[in-house]
Amino acid sequence: MIDILVKCTNNDREQLNIFLAKDALYNTFIRSDIDIYGFDTVFQTLYMSIDDKNQCQFVYLIFHNIMIVAGEKEHLITDTLASLIEDKIDIIMGKESLITKCRSALTNVFHYSEKLFYALTNDACLLKDKLSATEAIADDSKAIHDFLNTFSELNGM
Repeated sequence: MIDILVKCTNNDREQLNIFLAKDALYNTFIRSDIDIYGFDTVFQTLYMSIDDKNQCQFVYLIFHNIMIVAGEKEHLITDTLASLIEDKIDIIMGKESLITKCRSALTNVFHYSEKLFYALTNDACLLKDKLSATEAIADDSKAIHDFLNTFSELNGM
């Protein structure tokens, strides 16, 4: 099994959606970033590893200074990982097994910490009051950021 790393374009959208839908909840951030920002902006680039049948096997999303990895660890291409990261990546996110493989492959010193994934699986914990929601605007970004930093798992992101 040899996987090849390719830079994604809009032509890869359908294949990526199929691949990321296999673990849709976990890959929510990557999926929404593709929909919102596309494939190659100043702050976001997407790569995938493909097999000999040109099928997506692994995804690498670089978003500002963060790299998110998704897929099965046997398809994480470690020899090209360092070239993707260069000097611009401070944080690597993904499942623990993937981060462990990244850590063993990289010579750079990174700070690693586990960030747990939380999902509401039923409505038992929802408030019974009918509070109205409002759409956030750019001026709300600091308040939202400050709120998210009150969670130790998100602090520093």
